[in-house]
Amino acid sequence: MNVYSKIFLAAIAGALASAISMTLMGYLAAVTIPKEFFSWFQQSPNLGFVLLTSVQQILAYGLPLLAAGYLVVKRLSLATGPALLSLLAGFWLYTIVGTALIYQAPLQNPFAALSLPMVIMLTIHILFLAAGIALGKRYSQRISAENA
Repeated sequence: MNVYSKIFLAAIAGALASAISMTLMGYLAAVTIPKEFFSWFQQSPNLGFVLLTSVQQILAYGLPLLAAGYLVVKRLSLATGPALLSLLAGFWLYTIVGTALIYQAPLQNPFAALSLPMVIMLTIHILFLAAGIALGKRYSQRISAENA
């Protein structure tokens, strides 16, 4: 398989990770949080929302991206840079276009108004993909060393 096919498959894996993430986020958003959770944060109630949103982002987006990064590097033997870029491109393209198609909204540039939550979300995406890629590289090297 040539490099372009691998990059295309990595972008498809990123789009699939986005579809899974959006579905998981829908389920997590439907979970009812008891009022007692927010009573712990009486001094600053926004801290409770930040904590809740961070956990949702890590569970819904972090785990599928971690798995996608791991599988792309392990199965496709793609280099780190192209793997990260193609996974992110597929993930963000599906997130932008898929959201617009599902909710019948106009396409928008998500980077036009970079706010702190957006930067945090993008950082979470990149970190989990990088961690998955690093795990895939490390596991592949360990297997190669054991087989040698």
